[in-house]
Amino acid sequence: MKSLPDWIGILLRFAGITNAVWGLTFTLFTDTMFRWAEMPVPELLFSWKMTGIISIVFGAAYFMAADNPVRHMLIVGAGFFIKLAGAIMIFSYLADDTISTRLALFFTLKDTSWAIVFAIVLYYIFKAWQWPGDEQDVHATLIETLNIYQTQKGDTLGDLSFRKPVYLVFLRHFGCTFCREAIGELRDKKAAIEASGMQIIFVHMGSSGEAEQYFNRYGYQDAMHISDPGCALYNTFRLKRGSFSQLFGLRSWIRGFEAGILKGYGVGKLVGDGFRMPGVFVLYKGEIIKEYRHSHAADRPDYEALASCELV
Repeated sequence: MKSLPDWIGILLRFAGITNAVWGLTFTLFTDTMFRWAEMPVPELLFSWKMTGIISIVFGAAYFMAADNPVRHMLIVGAGFFIKLAGAIMIFSYLADDTISTRLALFFTLKDTSWAIVFAIVLYYIFKAWQWPGDEQDVHATLIETLNIYQTQKGDTLGDLSFRKPVYLVFLRHFGCTFCREAIGELRDKKAAIEASGMQIIFVHMGSSGEAEQYFNRYGYQDAMHISDPGCALYNTFRLKRGSFSQLFGLRSWIRGFEAGILKGYGVGKLVGDGFRMPGVFVLYKGEIIKEYRHSHAADRPDYEALASCELV
């Protein structure tokens, strides 16, 4: 697991302190808050004071989570959803006379701000939780690595690359709509690629059993594949983890709608490192002849063009 930036812990402690202080203030001075909001003070303030007490409890939880945010990611996640739900609920009262506009705006801005903060923190926590190991920890030569990794049928990449060119496709995690789309497209282009004399082999981060389920689901029953849950083979081919813009940029959202909704590939359970980037390589006699590294998660290679290359 990768260590988090120090500011994550500092931010969670700050969130803990501010939530506790706010909760204590609201609990002790509930009537004052209503007067500030230019609203009549309810006769029964207990339910309102409980809101402040809950804020104190969550403040203590955030402070505790700061020592090990990954271990306590559920606390941060709960904080995000509570803040988001609170902002949406209070915002809905802006057109209602039940709560004053001043109070509704105050709570909406407060909860929205914290929801954004927690969303950023959750991104870093989840990325650290998914960390598979040091991306630069590659000591073996390419041919040594190729002679280690085997397909589900027991053939090594090294041996296969000396028999015929290998069209090596590194997939994203199986829950990714773009991973599913790639399987579907390569199923359709399989004949054209194999006609060029190449053999398609997939590399994935799931188990062999999980891979078989996905390949069968998308009509690629005879797919050759290699399981690499530790991403050592991905590291050898320098397929790094994507940045936020590469994974969650506007292009990914637009293409995600196209592939996931319009084409029906959908999304599923996360199987593997959700931040790992894909790629396509042509191997021959233990060497890389051609390569394609995705610039963003939604990138679509010209699979047939990659199969057209001179062999040395």
